[in-house]
Amino acid sequence: MVTIFTNKEIVDLLKSIASSANEIMNDTFEGYMNRNEEALESAEEKNREIFVFANVLSQKLKELTDVTREEYALLYSLLRHMQKLKFDHDKLINITRIKNNNAVRFTHTAAVEMEGLFQGVRAIYSYLNDLLISRNPVLFRYIFRETNKYELISRRYAIEHEERLRQGICPAKASTVFIQMLDAFEDILWHLNAVATDLKEL
Repeated sequence: MVTIFTNKEIVDLLKSIASSANEIMNDTFEGYMNRNEEALESAEEKNREIFVFANVLSQKLKELTDVTREEYALLYSLLRHMQKLKFDHDKLINITRIKNNNAVRFTHTAAVEMEGLFQGVRAIYSYLNDLLISRNPVLFRYIFRETNKYELISRRYAIEHEERLRQGICPAKASTVFIQMLDAFEDILWHLNAVATDLKEL
């Protein structure tokens, strides 16, 4: 029986996607922290690579012959979530660029919260490649725990942010950017959790 873990080409493509995604998050964080346009452009270039890798992976999956219907369903679900991560990255990169180009300044609280989200998600990405290689149960538990944790944190930040906005602490322009960044992170976290779920089932 052929699975992604006995097919080197497929595993290598998945590892390439995971490595690029990790670098994208690091570049986007650099772009956010230092208003670094070159870092955001680098993130966009690597994100385009993900789309290329995903298209090649899709073709390789079509060539598999010794898989069950259930395996096909899981493999294509995994591929779809990885493709959707590409669009999640686009959203985060674009709103980060808008923040930089318009010199939008967050309150101290919002800035600390956003940096914490970046750091948390970067840590999750740093283990994604290891998960593909080892399928270590400890890593699965870590990714499930951390994606759920940061998704809840993001939702809490949105609620607390609404209160700051109501009190006039946060400017409206900054509020819009902050909420859109939170939405992008929630989408990323959801798809990362789904990727781990599919890998665990394979």
